[in-house]
Amino acid sequence: MARVPARCENVAASVRPKGPQIDPGSRLTIRLKAIMTLLAHIEGRELSVARKT
Repeated sequence: MARVPARCENVAASVRPKGPQIDPGSRLTIRLKAIMTLLAHIEGRELSVARKT
């Protein structure tokens, strides 16, 4: 599970729109980024909790 955030970041970086133009896909990428960051935060919390105990 610890590998997931890094992999997601790579995917988000590769999917990122390459210019300021707005297309229907950009909303999807924004949602993906938000989900990926949420997952990373959750994973980080789990890791920190595991370290404390």
